[in-house]
This record gives sequence, C-alpha cells and structure tokens, in this order.
Amino acid sequence: MHLMNILNQHKATKEEKEGAFTRLLAYAEETLGILGYTTFVTTSDTPVLMKMFAEAGYEESEKNVTYYIKNLK
Repeated sequence: MHLMNILNQHKATKEEKEGAFTRLLAYAEETLGILGYTTFVTTSDTPVLMKMFAEAGYEESEKNVTYYIKNLK
C-alpha cells in the first residue's frame, strides 16, 4: 500500500502509521540528499509527530516559534 494511503487511512493500525511515517521521512531525506539539499526543516506541534521526529534523529531547533509562509505565485 502507498505510504500516503497508510498515513491517511483511519483503519490503519498505529504501528502501520508510525512505520509509514518513518519510511516517508527516510524517502524524503534520501530524495533531498540526491537533489543536493543538506538540511531538512519542518514544523510540528503534534506530540506524536514530535516524538517520531526525535526518534528519527531530528533536533528541536527552537521553542515557541511561529513560521510564516507566503505563496508568491
């Protein structure tokens, strides 16, 4: 099953979702590395995701930070 389908599927088990998220992160990291990126920055205020990021080796950069994004197109 496609990783995004597992993540979005309400009937998927917690283990399937956690495994899918970890695989999705690994895929993103590999793809970004191939493209020449050296840093992967993302945000989350969801405790479960924050725990998974930490377990995958991500470091919390700052606390109480709001990121602002503007689509220029």
